[in-house]
Amino acid sequence: MIIINNKYKNEFYDIEIDYPETWQLKEDIYNTIACIQPNPNYLINLVGSDTVILPNINLMIYPVQNAKLHTHKILNRTIDDLSKYITEFKIKSRIITTKSDDLILAELNYSGMAEKGLKLVFKQNLYFYLNKVFSLTCTSECNIYSYVKNDFNKILESFKILDEE
Repeated sequence: MIIINNKYKNEFYDIEIDYPETWQLKEDIYNTIACIQPNPNYLINLVGSDTVILPNINLMIYPVQNAKLHTHKILNRTIDDLSKYITEFKIKSRIITTKSDDLILAELNYSGMAEKGLKLVFKQNLYFYLNKVFSLTCTSECNIYSYVKNDFNKILESFKILDEE
């Protein structure tokens, strides 16, 4: 792991991602490659203290035989798995874009209710590249999503698979 000026580079997976200076990155947390969250003090100053969970972006990488051939199957399984843990699950949008011969991007936006009536918003980008699926999932409580939406989008836009370039 290399972090310079809030740019995370993982040489093992050959990926890179930028994140705002008001956010922090931790590796190997919650069964992820990396988890990016706002600094708690920054979030309290922004929205007050009535949040139950910190907004976060989880980066996960899954090996697959041929990611491009299994795009729809993996997406459907992802959606099926989520609906087991979230009630009132609603997909707001599902966009699939071919970025190159070897790279497909699937963007999912969905919401649902977690434990104790906590309404969550999710934005998930799945990059299907060669024999891997790179998953970046943004999670936020619905009532504070507007405060972190721009940061989520900047972080997602900065994600790079370096050997793909």
